[in-house]
Amino acid sequence: MKYPKLFVFLGSLIAGFGSAAVQEAGCGAFVSEWADPFQWQTAAPASVISPAVVEASLSVAQVSSIAALAVLSPTGVTQGSRLASVSRLISCQGSGEFSTQPLDWLDSPLQISLGDGAFQYLDGAILGNWLIIGGFELVHIASARYFGDAKVHFPGFGVLPVLLFISPLAEFSTTLLRLGNGLEKTAGFASWAGCLSVMGRIAWELLPSRFDARYVKERWRSTQSNAEYVERYGALFEEYEPKYYAFILAEYGMNVLLGGLRALQQSPQVSCKALVGGVAGTLSAFWVGVVLARPPLELQDKVFLGAMSGGEALAALLAAIRFSSESAEENDALQGIAEGIPLALGYISFVKAGVDLGLLGWSLWKGHCAKAELPLPQKWIQPFKRNAMPQDIALNHLGELIRIICANRGY
Repeated sequence: MKYPKLFVFLGSLIAGFGSAAVQEAGCGAFVSEWADPFQWQTAAPASVISPAVVEASLSVAQVSSIAALAVLSPTGVTQGSRLASVSRLISCQGSGEFSTQPLDWLDSPLQISLGDGAFQYLDGAILGNWLIIGGFELVHIASARYFGDAKVHFPGFGVLPVLLFISPLAEFSTTLLRLGNGLEKTAGFASWAGCLSVMGRIAWELLPSRFDARYVKERWRSTQSNAEYVERYGALFEEYEPKYYAFILAEYGMNVLLGGLRALQQSPQVSCKALVGGVAGTLSAFWVGVVLARPPLELQDKVFLGAMSGGEALAALLAAIRFSSESAEENDALQGIAEGIPLALGYISFVKAGVDLGLLGWSLWKGHCAKAELPLPQKWIQPFKRNAMPQDIALNHLGELIRIICANRGY
């Protein structure tokens, strides 16, 4: 294949998931009938940090992920749900009451419940999340028809909102497949099919035989055979190095794996120690891959992804080490540090999103002012001297007014 390092990296993810499976098997094999799907076999450790503080930080991270949509950053978009998954997995929270009480807005923004069964909130979350994704896609399609595919980055940009919800969707779909009734199993299967179809579409568009972009003179450019390819599909690969242009598949797959591990919280055969050990193996494999490959294109993005993946792996490792310690005081200290790291990472992602939005705003301002170089009607330009404000311009020509102001101020 053309990019062997990428496949080595993807293999490391499989190794991490295999580690989770091995540790799980040591605690008890799966059975076809569950004695009680809402009971833990092993008690979860008490949370050291207040749940309100945790939820506040995770909310900040999710807002940062939503903001990352504006800058077309798959790495930024995936961080909110990934941090939420890591935080809940390492604390082993969300077992019994997780499925039978309302979910928070991070996992179910529309707060829908269907019926009165044990999985009513999971059913509603799957429906609500796909409704959000579907609504966004309809708006995106309509915008593409009105403004043109290239101007609204259609269809590449439409994949990014799926990254916001792929982790909870994978979790809820897996839970319904394993524990739901016949109708709920069907819904879980349909949801999983939707998740995999999006991943398949990404892989199809980024196949080397179909990829119509080249990295030339420090920027991505479309080939002559498909002049609008970068504008339409650039959201999927522009953030990455040329040889790792398909790294979005690893981002997508990582969140799917974490969602699958979260679904194991409903399994009475999986102890907290096995679950955290599997998470630590998966996150460590991902971090090693990121350090070796350094897939982001820009230096600040390399540092950001390395810091985020390294922090998540460290948090999971500390939580796993906690189970080997016999000192209660040491256990609490390790658990507190492990729970605190995702909180800090949430605020780091918020700062990163703010910087990216600021740079985007500055770029748009400069780009708009740069239009002043375009030829303007002479009857509008002649009355003005440099650094003088327009006086005779019609107020309904707002765009031309802005360009003339920019030109007169020297931008």
